[in-house]
Amino acid sequence: MSTRATYLLPAAYHSDQMVCFYIHHDGYPEGAADYFYEMHHCNNTRGGMAGRFFRANLNAEFTKDHEEHGDTEFRYTINHQDELSVWKKGMLGNQWNIIYQGSWHHFVNKYLEESEHLHLFRLSKGLQNEILMTIHQAEKLFISPKTLNASRYSIYKKLNIKTDVELMILANQTGLMEL
Repeated sequence: MSTRATYLLPAAYHSDQMVCFYIHHDGYPEGAADYFYEMHHCNNTRGGMAGRFFRANLNAEFTKDHEEHGDTEFRYTINHQDELSVWKKGMLGNQWNIIYQGSWHHFVNKYLEESEHLHLFRLSKGLQNEILMTIHQAEKLFISPKTLNASRYSIYKKLNIKTDVELMILANQTGLMEL
């Protein structure tokens, strides 16, 4: 039996507009988690979250809002703060019960293998945004010690310094780091 659901997502970054989609099957939380996981892995990031969701899920159809389809059993809404709310239709009439509220990537992680879990990584203190990726994606960013040492040598040569201590002193003098 098909389990239908609607998905309301932010249209684009820095926009208050929301876009709603209807998918005729796999509306259970496990299926929705797969849809969100595919959205995350969509290579084309133009159009924000709604655009990625649409491109990653071929069965997604545009719809006016959650109420447009009376046959849905689940409703999923991700707000502009990446918080997901999941509602399930009750047995009596049109009452909707909230069954999940929290981060969408924590919801997805409940239904994935551990190696596929989405994790937040802050790659640098200077970055404003955190990066959401799987452990496999994070491993791809690993820089070998040999590459690191070659880069360090090149920087030292350009700055006319010889030690890590000299580098820290120079960083402190230029305001890049406080000692």
